[in-house]
Formats: sequence, structure tokens, C-alpha cells
Amino acid sequence: MTLDEWIALTPHQRNVHRADWGRHDSMEHGEPPWGGLLREATKRFQSEFGNHPLINRIEDSAAICIHVTTALYPPQIVEEIPDRYCHFLVVQEPINASRDYYIRYWAILFEELLGWTEAQSRDWALRWDDELNGRTDGLFYHEDIYYYVLDTVLLHSGVNRQPPIGLFREIESAIQLNASSPIWLSPVDWNAVRNRVNDILSAIGGKLPR
Repeated sequence: MTLDEWIALTPHQRNVHRADWGRHDSMEHGEPPWGGLLREATKRFQSEFGNHPLINRIEDSAAICIHVTTALYPPQIVEEIPDRYCHFLVVQEPINASRDYYIRYWAILFEELLGWTEAQSRDWALRWDDELNGRTDGLFYHEDIYYYVLDTVLLHSGVNRQPPIGLFREIESAIQLNASSPIWLSPVDWNAVRNRVNDILSAIGGKLPR
């Protein structure tokens, strides 16, 4: 079925197809029956709305919708785009709050562990600018705050060899012990945190620079 044929169906006919989609097993049958339709709808949506200054990324989603990442804060939306397109749902995800959360967390960790200024942390974060703003695939936020920073902490702590398996989790636990989530919600004894982290780093010849 082409996208134009899909659009020409009645609402009842489309719902009959959607009922069949709900029974599709991608592991067993491969390409889902809506796959080509959704890709073509997403391509048309991109051509119509892709240049909007508040849209960072448009992609077809496994949730059978057109997913739009926006440069906004919840609950803001881009009102100029529809909530349905070619009879597929259009789902907006405002990304700025997630971006700001990660950058704020990183700035605290780098200040307390490495003695960095906020400007240094923001310069470091530029390497992840596309990911933070949702311009690339959506897997970036599947990893937690610490996943992206601990390599840099080790590098600036004089560790120049492959860390043992489980070290990152040890360091993360040492930082989070008795801390709130997010970490700025309650006072943290950073001297105690640095002592715990240094105890772990000493086993591999490392020491925090502050």
C-alpha cells in the first residue's frame, strides 16, 4: 500500500489495518506493515516542517508515530505543527529541560571533583551538543549522568590505563552515597566524597586534582 492509498482509506478501514498492526511480531515477521507508510509520512512531514527553527529532529518512531524533538521546555509545544499527519500521530518531545539537567549535573561534578569552572564544564559539554539537543538518535539519554563524565575524571586524575570492570560503578556509588537525586537537592559533604573516590582511584594509581 502506498501512503496516498493509506490516506484515501476511510477511518474504519485504517483502524482495521491498525488492529492488524497490533498483532505484528517484528521478531518473527521482520519489517512491520506500517514501516514504509510511516517512513514516507515522516519524509513528507520533514519537507513541510523541517526548517522550523524550534525543531531539532524529526524521525519515525517504533511507537508508530512521527517523533519531533523541539528546542523547548515542557509543557511548551510548537503550535504550528499538527498533532496528526497523514493519519499518524505526531508526538513532540521538548528537550531543553533534559539538556539543562545534564549540563547542571556535570558542572557540579566537575567543579567538586576536578576544580573546574562552570565555563570549563560548558566547553567540555559542547562535544555532546548534538546529542544533548536531540539532533541525533534518541539513545543518548538512555545513559545516566555519570556514564559521560567518569572517563574525563579518570584522565584528569592521572589514570592512564584501562580501568578494571566495575570501577565506574564504584565511583558513582561513592559519589551518590547519602546524596539526593538530583544531587543539588540536599547538602553534600564533598570532602567525604572526594576521600571515597580517592580511595578507589589509589588502587590504580590515580588521585583527584583537588
